[in-house]
Amino acid sequence: MKRSFVLITVLLLTVSLFAVSCRESSDKKVLDEQITITFTVVHSDKSEKSFTITTDQKYLRGALEQEGLISGDDSSYGLFVMTVDSETVSSENESWWCLYEGDEQALSGVDSVEIKDGGIYSFVYTVGYSLK
Repeated sequence: MKRSFVLITVLLLTVSLFAVSCRESSDKKVLDEQITITFTVVHSDKSEKSFTITTDQKYLRGALEQEGLISGDDSSYGLFVMTVDSETVSSENESWWCLYEGDEQALSGVDSVEIKDGGIYSFVYTVGYSLK
């Protein structure tokens, strides 16, 4: 019962964050200039792989899709990232990708994270839906 309550709470918070972030997105998704970002993936085995990405995309999703680094399921709330750098999460073990901007957990989804020149972003493979 408690586990179900925690799972439902986490899912509701996630949906709420995506809904708010999607409303704030602008129509312009391309910048007037090229910028460079660093993107790191922390895989399930704790290995890390970093990428330097040069792009004209305004949002992180565009930059990562441009490089073929992410895929997932689109919804009215944005992209639910399922696969990063060829590793896919599974509901069977409650795994998911946690998005970070610098050292902080992102407050919005990959669709609405505006990237900045020199910015550092990462997806970390995470297991467990419960809050700790």
